[in-house]
Amino acid sequence: MSDYDNGQICVASCFAFSDPRCVRFFNHLGEALVERNVQLVVLATRDVPDLEFPQLQIPYASLAYDKLIQLPNLTPFHAIEPISASERAWTGCAAHADSWARATAKCEWFYQIVAEELRPCGALLWNATHPNSRIGRNVMQVNDIPAWCIERGQLANTYQVQTGEVNAWDDTQAVFSVHSALAMDLARQTSVAFEAARALSLSGPVGRYKPNSPSEQSPPPSSAGPTLLVLTSALGSSIEPVSVRSINLSQPLWNGLQEIVDALDAALPENATILFRDHPINRDVIGSPLRLPARFIEVADAPIADLMEHSDRVACIGTTTLQYEALLRDKPLLVLGRSLATSAGAAYTPRHADQLPNVIEAWLHDREGESHRANARALVGLLCERHLVREDESAAHVRNGVVELADFIAAQSIAGTEPVADRIANFTQRFLDGCSTGERAP
Repeated sequence: MSDYDNGQICVASCFAFSDPRCVRFFNHLGEALVERNVQLVVLATRDVPDLEFPQLQIPYASLAYDKLIQLPNLTPFHAIEPISASERAWTGCAAHADSWARATAKCEWFYQIVAEELRPCGALLWNATHPNSRIGRNVMQVNDIPAWCIERGQLANTYQVQTGEVNAWDDTQAVFSVHSALAMDLARQTSVAFEAARALSLSGPVGRYKPNSPSEQSPPPSSAGPTLLVLTSALGSSIEPVSVRSINLSQPLWNGLQEIVDALDAALPENATILFRDHPINRDVIGSPLRLPARFIEVADAPIADLMEHSDRVACIGTTTLQYEALLRDKPLLVLGRSLATSAGAAYTPRHADQLPNVIEAWLHDREGESHRANARALVGLLCERHLVREDESAAHVRNGVVELADFIAAQSIAGTEPVADRIANFTQRFLDGCSTGERAP
């Protein structure tokens, strides 16, 4: 690791290093930052051998999950106790106000020591809708540190980065604040970027997550009615109990995934073939089994791109970025939650739970199809122009790449007074002290 005279650190807090594409992206970003005298320091939830830059392993248990941690020379513990009841608080399993308050305090403490000890010139936080990242965003803002949320897969071969606007989110609006003049920006877009993104997506479709085992499974034959594909996001980390809910950008209008599935079952036509693909993290962290109606067909092992091609309509629960892949295929889109597609008028979305039957009726008949498709093309153009970063040069429809992102981060630089290595050592010691004592360090 190199230390620089100006002591610049860019912190990246990432949960997705199981995906080698993310490792490759951050290595490229780190190299570009080095050329600008900025040191990339990564907060990772697992060891990442291929990552070429300093990584501080922060186990999930320290961020409100329920696994015990084993650190060198320490016995296993639940990080930063007393939090035992809140280790599943962000999964909806321990959903009472007291556990939520303690889980939030734990996460605030963690990001506060990031701000105070690492003193970064900027922070990249993974997944804009995760409670962890939203709390991190708030703490960075209080400490006058620019924060940007980053997530893979908004469109094929790209990363979404909300550059400079995360700190300006108006959480009372409960939608992504892409730009203060969203409607005007959409009106200026053309279909060129949309067609380029569509061509790339169809030629190299994104498989969001790998099947558990190889399978030749293909979608079942359609019945006399429409074939509807239902996809979920990682709702285990984004459904919050009403009593302590800070506005969550992905929050659907029901209290949990089971209620959403039951509402869909009641509202969808009897002759529909319903294909259901759940995000795997929901089964890992929600814990309670999901009771699928008999007519819901689980398609966990079928390629997502094939499922989309086979389906007449696509429904997305939460903010799964697969909704944009559906728009690229001109599939009428139903979104139960909040997203750019809903705020841009590119999807059918109920504003209240009792609106679901009427909205589904409009979705099935695609009553607003012409305007939705026009808005989808404009939205893709805006994303490609403002908020997407190319993973590699194949995503030619996206204007920005890693170099431009590194330029943006380096422009936020501040005067450093202590070597990078010393700041990392101070952070590590304070984190371990807080964990091993079982209390939030002062």
